[in-house]
Amino acid sequence: MAADPIDAYLSQVDELGRELRRRLSEAPLPCGSRSLSFAVEAGLPPARAYTVAETARYSGIDERTLRNEHEAGRLRFVMPNGATKGYRIAVSEMDRWMEESQR
Repeated sequence: MAADPIDAYLSQVDELGRELRRRLSEAPLPCGSRSLSFAVEAGLPPARAYTVAETARYSGIDERTLRNEHEAGRLRFVMPNGATKGYRIAVSEMDRWMEESQR
């Protein structure tokens, strides 16, 4: 009998959480930001905010999860001035969200 897909999904989420906690505890903190550290380590240029796709890339968190957290009011996105699309997530906001998610 195949494993329950929900149990498999929850197991994967738990593993990703453990990996994120491990990376948070080991990561050097340029300018005091874990998110910035992860972004630079992922090959992105240093920036104050990254697109949702870039944030997913450096954090290892699926874009849909980031968007769900935004829709639930737990993660703030910003829109560049004059833009109508292309949300960004500030590294300070991502740091805050990751810290709160660890509790």
